[in-house]
Amino acid sequence: MFTLSNSIADNLTSHIQSIQLRYHALLTLSKSLRSAARALSDATVKDIIKQAKNGLSDKALPVQRASAEVIVTYHIYLPEMSHARRS
Repeated sequence: MFTLSNSIADNLTSHIQSIQLRYHALLTLSKSLRSAARALSDATVKDIIKQAKNGLSDKALPVQRASAEVIVTYHIYLPEMSHARRS
């Protein structure tokens, strides 16, 4: 899960990548969070949330939507961890 999130973060930071690639990378991350979110370290979660927040200000609307889905998935599937990590 760690290597998956790192490779997705690399794809998201490069605006040279196509919109479709960034969109599907975020959807893959969202689906991965549903099944293996508890296996992530605190640093990885912070990086994922940071990249998702940056995706919310992207010019491409599909990337914005997928970034919002990652954040929503994080808060739905890890509600107790999301509250603990905010404080």
